[in-house]
Amino acid sequence: MDKILSLIKRAFVLSLVLGLVIFLQGTSYADDEEQLSRLGAGANYSGIVQFDGSLLMWGNNRDGRLGKKTDEEGGSRMELTPELILKKDAKFISLNKAYHGFTALIKKDGSLWTTGDNNEGQLGDGTTNNRSNFKKILDNVAYVSLGLNYGMAVKEDGSLWAWGDNYFGQFCDGTKNSSLTPTKVMDGVKTVHAGYAHTAIVKTDGSVLTCGDNREGQLGNGSTSGLEGGVADPQPIVFRDENDNDKIIPIKQVAPGEKSTLFLLEDGSLRFAGAQHLGDSCLGSDFLSTLIPVEIAKNVRLARKAYDFTVFVTNDNDLYICGYGHQYCHDDKCKVLENVDDVQIGIEHSLALTLDGTLWAWGSNGTGECGLGFYGDVVKNPTQVKLPIPVPEGLTLEFNGKKQVGVPEGVGYTIKGNKAKEVGNYKATLTLAKDYKWTDGTTTKKTVKWKIVKAPNTLTVTGKQASVKFKKVKNADQFIARKNVMVVKQNKGEVTFQKTKGNKNILVDKVAGSVKVSKGMKKGTYNIKVKVTATGNAGYKVGSKVADVVIIIK
Repeated sequence: MDKILSLIKRAFVLSLVLGLVIFLQGTSYADDEEQLSRLGAGANYSGIVQFDGSLLMWGNNRDGRLGKKTDEEGGSRMELTPELILKKDAKFISLNKAYHGFTALIKKDGSLWTTGDNNEGQLGDGTTNNRSNFKKILDNVAYVSLGLNYGMAVKEDGSLWAWGDNYFGQFCDGTKNSSLTPTKVMDGVKTVHAGYAHTAIVKTDGSVLTCGDNREGQLGNGSTSGLEGGVADPQPIVFRDENDNDKIIPIKQVAPGEKSTLFLLEDGSLRFAGAQHLGDSCLGSDFLSTLIPVEIAKNVRLARKAYDFTVFVTNDNDLYICGYGHQYCHDDKCKVLENVDDVQIGIEHSLALTLDGTLWAWGSNGTGECGLGFYGDVVKNPTQVKLPIPVPEGLTLEFNGKKQVGVPEGVGYTIKGNKAKEVGNYKATLTLAKDYKWTDGTTTKKTVKWKIVKAPNTLTVTGKQASVKFKKVKNADQFIARKNVMVVKQNKGEVTFQKTKGNKNILVDKVAGSVKVSKGMKKGTYNIKVKVTATGNAGYKVGSKVADVVIIIK
């Protein structure tokens, strides 16, 4: 309790400096912010983009949120294990975390596609008709995030676009006009993060703007401005050091929920603004709400916000959960997993990718959203999800004199014949582990071809300046050794020499590289170019370089 009072006191002092007010009031549940990722957890459904660009989806397929036909259309109501939806074109996904299940997909070419529920035009296709297949709505997209029933995207040129419901002004365009198609909001945006009905924008200059629903102070601007109808004008949010008000700390990531927001700063401190629900502030049940962001954790690398719980990953790659509403944790903060690379959370379930490439799921599993082959029972502890395995592509590697790996190793299969040292064509054999399958549905061994090719020759050549005396040239041919006219290093294979430009009376020996200055030449400076060729060897190609040589007769 003393710790909580101390945190609130510090926040209150800071609020006075900033001309803000902090107060305590009722709690409410929180939705999740979608950080751009290849992993997605949504409203009772899940997805992942694998390294080859294949998209897998599973869980609830109501309204076609999985991107496949629903049961009303002769398809499925749910998928209990990961199902292949798209081959090799996917890059990132964003899943809606609230009640209106819809999905956004960025393909490798930068095009943005949507599927699922469309009651408020959140698919951005100009209609309010639900759709069970992905359809393109925008090109050149770098970033996307989905709210309750609206979407936000950042194009590669930094322009921000919005579509769907704008009742609370969550587009940040100064209006509350909704749109059935993407409409431009502003320029100069790096990332955007959509919550339940409020939005956080990170500009390319590092500044942070928030807008939309602010009834619980979730915008972090020190007030509940727009109490009933939301705030349509972007609100600048500045993060100051709690011990040095003149020091501004840059933002790293924002995670808006429904009535609260997480702000992760570059110094690793995680701050919370808005109303707590069931302990999701990580500050204990006595903490209620704050109008300005207060620190709730340190040493944080990544944070996510969901229905009534918070997760964050530390710089040591440990995953923590806060929130009594989650089935896993009933304390102020619980450590769940180690060695975590990425995490995404839905309304009541979580997915985590560990550094070894394995996927783990836990929490609510009412429609198979954990991907474990069953539905109904709550998954109380992190359980490994056995994803279909994409067959890795064989690599073309350059010779480097060392043993190399030509087919990547991965989770769910063993591999033989994927290592070699010499130039050549090779075949690797992949064998699945028990209970795994390939993304094409088969379980047989796969053969993958790969090769090592010759590397470019490492030859380097530097021309020099050399001189001979005129009185000697007058009476006889003069010869200059190669070491005095050029430096040849790191050649692979034998070298040959050919003059390509310069006075016809200056000759270059093809084998030795020495220069002959013919009898009778006049005084002066002569520039010649010499092509040096290294023949290469078993590991290196033929290579050529040109030396600029200067001969002075004086």
